[in-house]
Amino acid sequence: MQNIDFPTTLQPKKSSAISQATETLRLHYVTERILASVLPPRTSSVDQLARPHSENSVAGFEEDEYERELITMLEQKHNKNYQMFDLESCIATISLEKLCELCKHIDAWLGGGREKVVVLQDRGDRQRLGAAIAAYLEYQKICGSNFPSRSLSEDQRIARKWLDLDIYSMQKFLEDVVGPLRVPSHRRYLQYFSGLLSGGIRMNSSPLYLKYVSLESPPSWLHYSSFASQNAEWRCFIKVYEGLKCVFTSDIHVIPFATRQFIFQVGHLRLRGDIILRCYQIIPQEQQPSVRELMFSTQFHTCAIGNKELTFLRHDLDFACDDPRFPADHKVILHFNSGSPAENRGFVFQSPLVRIEPANTLAHTDSLENINEDVKKIM
Repeated sequence: MQNIDFPTTLQPKKSSAISQATETLRLHYVTERILASVLPPRTSSVDQLARPHSENSVAGFEEDEYERELITMLEQKHNKNYQMFDLESCIATISLEKLCELCKHIDAWLGGGREKVVVLQDRGDRQRLGAAIAAYLEYQKICGSNFPSRSLSEDQRIARKWLDLDIYSMQKFLEDVVGPLRVPSHRRYLQYFSGLLSGGIRMNSSPLYLKYVSLESPPSWLHYSSFASQNAEWRCFIKVYEGLKCVFTSDIHVIPFATRQFIFQVGHLRLRGDIILRCYQIIPQEQQPSVRELMFSTQFHTCAIGNKELTFLRHDLDFACDDPRFPADHKVILHFNSGSPAENRGFVFQSPLVRIEPANTLAHTDSLENINEDVKKIM
């Protein structure tokens, strides 16, 4: 299959802010009827715009020259037989519901006839594109392979050959074009998705009750001169999201650098569905307001959790997995209980070295408004 290059006049200039994946703007054939495109990051934001033949509008973004060129090419080659899925909007954050929805929409559109094609489009990097294609690959391998082993009709044999070819092409694209998926939460959700489709993961429909979050071997700044004058303390807080709604913001914890373990007391927080846990540090600045930095983020789904403790090692945490400030033995543990009031009566002791300050405006500000910008930092 031939990949289509855009005109040379639209080649973006090389920049450290643009990943290698977008230094050449190309439209890739993943399979005969699944195409993929990664455009440079957007530079402007205006009113919500609905794309022609697009499953999703992109709130706050205007159509730029790269997207206009892409749409023109698609209309010339495929007329009205293409459907574009803008991954920046439809799966800005990966969730089981969104992955399932995306796969069903792709399947339904392609099922409309051999002339139908799907275009998966993203901005700035191939990682989210890779996660979407990997999800559809699992969907096809598990749900599309239910052909009877015997007595196949001629049409079924042909369909089986097409399916095998598509599966091979998607695997080849992931290996040769996308490469390894680097975002831990993406990998985790693909495991969830595959396990739920195959029946390998037993669904836990009950809510979880988060009691506290403990951190072991927190980040170290001993070799970072910018922190040398900050009294050797780390000021941090966590936020917990259910879906995209913030359901908990901790107080600010002031942690001496020598502290090896401390906790964020939560209490009895009912959680169900897709959960995002984020940890921020507050950085004081001379003669300027303090700023905050996202230190790590992790996402999980309660239906896949069956134990009272959920542990994330450094390589399981978005952002922290590649941050040299986090030691190799860094660990985040979420402690749950069954929801029984009696079980919630136990005491959890905080390190006596830790000081607690009330959460301020910086801590309460929502942190998922620029989720796409955050995702690009770890891609």
